[in-house]
Amino acid sequence: MDDTKKAFIDRFVQSVLHHGPSLITLTRDEQGDGQGSVTEFLHPSAENSSALNYFKNRLHVSTPMDEKSKLLEVVSETQQKSEYKGIHCISDSEQEMKRCEDKDKDFHQRVKRFIASKADLLFTLEGKGKLRRGTDYGMHSNQEVLDLYAETPPLETLMEVPLLVRRKRLFDCLNEGDIVIGKVAFKRPFGITVTLTMLEFGCKRDFTDLDIQAQCKITELNSSEMTREYKDPTDAYVVGDVVRGVITGVNPQEERVFVSLKQSRLPEEHKHLHLGVIDNQDTSIQRMWSDPEGLEFEEHLKRSKGFNNPRNIDTLVDVLGIDTHAPCSLLRGFQRYDCPKEEYAEQLRRQQSAKWSMDTTAKGVEHFKAGSYDTALKHFKHALQIDGKNVEAMVAQGALFANQDQLTTAVKNFKDALEICPSHRNANKYLTATLVELGIQQEKEGLLREAMQTFREALGLDSNQQTAKEHLENLKQQLKLMEQKKSQAAARADKGLKSRFSHVRELILEEQTQARKKQKRKHRRKRLSIRRRRKRN
Repeated sequence: MDDTKKAFIDRFVQSVLHHGPSLITLTRDEQGDGQGSVTEFLHPSAENSSALNYFKNRLHVSTPMDEKSKLLEVVSETQQKSEYKGIHCISDSEQEMKRCEDKDKDFHQRVKRFIASKADLLFTLEGKGKLRRGTDYGMHSNQEVLDLYAETPPLETLMEVPLLVRRKRLFDCLNEGDIVIGKVAFKRPFGITVTLTMLEFGCKRDFTDLDIQAQCKITELNSSEMTREYKDPTDAYVVGDVVRGVITGVNPQEERVFVSLKQSRLPEEHKHLHLGVIDNQDTSIQRMWSDPEGLEFEEHLKRSKGFNNPRNIDTLVDVLGIDTHAPCSLLRGFQRYDCPKEEYAEQLRRQQSAKWSMDTTAKGVEHFKAGSYDTALKHFKHALQIDGKNVEAMVAQGALFANQDQLTTAVKNFKDALEICPSHRNANKYLTATLVELGIQQEKEGLLREAMQTFREALGLDSNQQTAKEHLENLKQQLKLMEQKKSQAAARADKGLKSRFSHVRELILEEQTQARKKQKRKHRRKRLSIRRRRKRN
C-alpha cells in the first residue's frame, strides 16, 4: 500500500474519531463499492486487503479502550448498516458535543453526510506535510516563511474553548521530534524544568495559560554549554532563560513531556537549528509573544504584514502543495470533466463586464438623442471604464464629440474603434465624414497642407467622397497659384538684385577711374617740380 493511501486513511480516521462511527456507515453508503475506489477498504469485499488492516490498526491505536470493540464492530459489519449512537472518541469534549447535537442534530447530520459524500475528494487533497523554511525563498536558514502570507495566533485564542479541552488536545498534538520554545522554570539536581510557550514550526498552539511543563534530564543538556567553570551542568542555565528544545517523549495520560537540548536529537530537516539558550530571539518568537489578546480575527489579519502581500495566495498554494493545474473544487462536475475555458471565472467576468458596458452605452445613446450631452458623455466614459474595448461606446462618444465640434477628439475615438474592429461600418462612415469636416475647418484656418492630408485620408476610407475630392482639387489649384506667385516674386527679386549689382559695379569702376586719373596728375606735378629744380641749378 502506497503512502498516498495511508495518508487518506489517516485523515479519514481523524474525522471518524471526531464525528463518531456513524461516519463509516454513511461514507460506505455514499461512496458505493466500486473496485479501485479510495474508500474500498470500508466494504466487506476488501476485508483481507492491506488497506482495511491498516485502517483497523489506526482505529485500534487511536480509540480509547472502552470503545474499541464497538468501533471496530462497525468496520467489520457485512449486512447490517446500523449506526451506534452515543459513541464519542474525544472524552473531554463529549458533553459539549452532545449539547451541540441536541441543539441542531440536522446540521451535524448534514455535515457528516457532506463529509461522507465528498470523502474521496476531501481526504486526498495533497499537501507538503510541513512548512517550508526560509531557505526556499532566499531567506536565512533559521527563518520561517514570514510576511509572505497572513500570520495569525492559534485559533483557540479567538474561541471560548475550555482550558481542560485545550490542554488535552495539546497533549494529543505534541509529537516526538517537534521543536518547542520555553522558559526555564526550575533547576533540579537531575535536570531543569521548562515551561513551554510555543511550537516553533508547524501548527501553532496557545500555550500561554496552559502551564505545560517539560522535563529535561541532565543527560539531555547541551554539552557545549557544560563549560569547565560549571561544576553542575544546570548552572549554565538561569531561571527565565529562553531555550529551544526538541521533544523526546509525550505521555498524554500522565500529561508529561520530555525534551532534549542535545543537537544530536534534532530531526534531519532541523539540523541547522541551535538548541539551548536563545540569546537573539528571532522574529517568529517575538511575534508569537507580542500578539495582543482580546482582538478579533479580522483585526489580527489586518495587523499581519503578509495579509496585504499580493502574492500571499501564491505562497500558500506553494507551501501546501496544491495543484492549480487540476480542477481545485469539490464539485463532481469539475473533478470528472474539463471545464470549458469560456466558463472560467476570467472569461465569465469579461462577458459580464461587456454586457454591463453595452447596457450603459445604450443609456448614453438615449440621453444623446434627448440632447443631454453631458449625461450621455458620463455614460459613455463609464462604459469604457467597465470595458475598455467596447467599440460601440467609442463610436457613440466620437459622434458626440463631433456633434460638439471637437473634431480632433472625435477622429481619435473613431480610429481607436477601428483598431479593435476594422470592419465596423459606422466607425468608418463617421470617421470619413468627420475627416471631411476637419479638412474644411483647417482650410478656413489657412492650414492648406494639413487640410490636403486630411482630405487624402478621407478619400483613403471612401474614394467616392465627392466633397473631399472637390476641396482637394481646389486646394491643389490654390497651392499651384501660390507656387507661381512665389516664383514670379522670386524672379522679380532676382532681377532687382541684378540691377542693383550693375549700378554698384559702375560706381566702383568710375571711382577706380577717378583714382587713376588723380594718381597720374600727382605723378605729372612731381615730374614738373623735378625739372624746375634742375633748371635752377
